[in-house]
Amino acid sequence: MSRHVHEIVPSDRFHPETVKPSDWGIDQDCFVRLHEPTTNVIRVQRFAGAGESVSWQHDGSDDRLVLTFRRVDATRRPGSAIGHPHAWVPRGLRGAMPADILNPDGALRASVRRDVTLARLVSRALGSGTLTSRGFVGAWVDGEPVVEVLDFALGRQYYHFRPSVDARERLDGPVIYLGGTRKGWGHFLTQGLARIWFALEHPEIPVLWDGSRLLPYQQEVLDLIGLRNPQRFLKGPVSCAELIIPFPGLCIGEFALPEFTRAIGRVEPSAQVPGRRVFLSRSALGEALSDDEVRLDELAVRFGFEIFRPEQHTVREQLDAMSSAEAVLGIEGSAFHTPLLLQDRVQTRFWALTRHRGGSGVFEHIRRAKGLRYETLNFSRSMQLGGHRSPIELDVEALEAALHATDGLTSSFESVRDRIERPWSGQTSFETHLQHAQVRPSRSVDVIMRAHLALHDREPDVAALLAAAL
Repeated sequence: MSRHVHEIVPSDRFHPETVKPSDWGIDQDCFVRLHEPTTNVIRVQRFAGAGESVSWQHDGSDDRLVLTFRRVDATRRPGSAIGHPHAWVPRGLRGAMPADILNPDGALRASVRRDVTLARLVSRALGSGTLTSRGFVGAWVDGEPVVEVLDFALGRQYYHFRPSVDARERLDGPVIYLGGTRKGWGHFLTQGLARIWFALEHPEIPVLWDGSRLLPYQQEVLDLIGLRNPQRFLKGPVSCAELIIPFPGLCIGEFALPEFTRAIGRVEPSAQVPGRRVFLSRSALGEALSDDEVRLDELAVRFGFEIFRPEQHTVREQLDAMSSAEAVLGIEGSAFHTPLLLQDRVQTRFWALTRHRGGSGVFEHIRRAKGLRYETLNFSRSMQLGGHRSPIELDVEALEAALHATDGLTSSFESVRDRIERPWSGQTSFETHLQHAQVRPSRSVDVIMRAHLALHDREPDVAALLAAAL
């Protein structure tokens, strides 16, 4: 006679979990899917009607998963993806969310924390895909992470928390935390300025940047939008008697709040010059250009566009060129973040050529928040969009034909209707990400993180090699 042995699984090995798609900007019937990123094994795949939730029993492991939402196809089975993937963190790695920092209406707000210890950001990319981390951030109260300092982008948590450290100095009085300064133009305008709105409302309170200094163009931007606060820089671990943490008003690929774009959009647009059209050229970036991209400057000139290389001009000159033109054409990228600094309502018609986002992410959210006349045209040679470092491959002949048909993008726009991207416009709130943020590492990641930070403090070059190998 055969015998069957059944394991009795302790109840504490399982944890009830719930995903509500509407919290992630999905307001339609869909399938909720959770899968392992390395093996693509699907852990959960269940239908959720509009406004409903999906619940399941998690096994209590430290495995981070990828959360995606799928359309319901004609056969009532999972179809194409809605939006982008999100990192899903097991409850055991999350922190406890203080109830007073959560706000369901999504409006601009800030939290106030007392006796906060801050440590400098360590920027080193770890992992890949949706689970990529850009490094380690440090903010604690009594050794517990302060989650509001985190950034999120394109469905992932931008940083992990580093182990807590002891402060070396004390800052008395209130200070406004602004986070990292960012080096790149687009990332400074979007992530670097994301918390600046509170400082603009309270110019008497000092601000604190997680960085050692500002670049000249960054200070020019701050002068243009009217920042008058005393500025401090986080150069070592400090204790802050009162730290004001504004919630970001914009998050790449997640949301852009109209209240935020109005707060930083302070430069008055220039009067439009009839017939002026501007092509935002990348030819002076010092990067290797693809053959297709090299042809664009000459093509734009033939159809009446003025060649404008943003990096050769002051920020004010860039804003003047964009706002005084009837039309602006260019390749999708950071230059199209610049209108964030202009007062509403901008009359310019913007045309971006698909590069690697297809109009999604921050571009669509800015367009809606500011009410811009902004379209993304797809003349890519490939059906698959590459990464931001991929060669730009455009069907230049098809673009030339479109410029002929529209008289240089001045009329007959119906002829390019089939080229216009229609990106998903759903938005995920900062509060949703805070509730799912990872504040504790898994055991394996903890070992790697501590080794990495130790090497970084002693041998930065070795730490860079370690990061590249992970």
